[in-house]
Amino acid sequence: MGDAAAEVIRSAALAGVAHGFLNAGQSDARRFELVSHRFGPVEVKQVHSAAALIVDAPFTGDLPEADALVTATPGLALAIRTADCAPVLLADRTAGVVAAAHAGWRGAVSGVLEATVVAMAQLGATPANIIAAVGPTIARYSYEVDEAFRARLVHGAPDNARFFASLDEVPIHCVTQGLGTILRARHLVLLAFGEAKASAVAAAPAAP
Repeated sequence: MGDAAAEVIRSAALAGVAHGFLNAGQSDARRFELVSHRFGPVEVKQVHSAAALIVDAPFTGDLPEADALVTATPGLALAIRTADCAPVLLADRTAGVVAAAHAGWRGAVSGVLEATVVAMAQLGATPANIIAAVGPTIARYSYEVDEAFRARLVHGAPDNARFFASLDEVPIHCVTQGLGTILRARHLVLLAFGEAKASAVAAAPAAP
């Protein structure tokens, strides 16, 4: 079967913070042990919102609706699931605060990432110290939208135009193989976030 842990996608930007993006099989089998943690994972009912919740333990009973989780509790795993939306993992190593956000276009436009940073700051994170990693997500050339959609996202935010390409700009292999690309992307059901570590500095005893 091989070393399953070696197959987990990780980001060099988050070195020192346990994390991982699981593929569909790993996620469906709930192979959360592939990411080092002591308890959890915490999960929510994802609804493409801008809601970010601060947590210190898994929920019992019905899951609350939200699209980002934030914690400073060492060893607690935070888990999100995505298909073509973007999983965004964030950490302030110095403050020992981590977060996992599910950022589809609705959540991104509504401000889910901004809300996540605000929640991290409430736990002591410094925005300038936060590192973020965007996991596997559907590619630009594999996501077709109409002009009304483009106009909605560009209205009031003209810089968003850079996220769109006309059909003339799409490489021919993406036109002919786009369906396969979309299907592969939709099968990338991803984890989650790993261990919420207080950094070595935060966990160290006070100097005598």
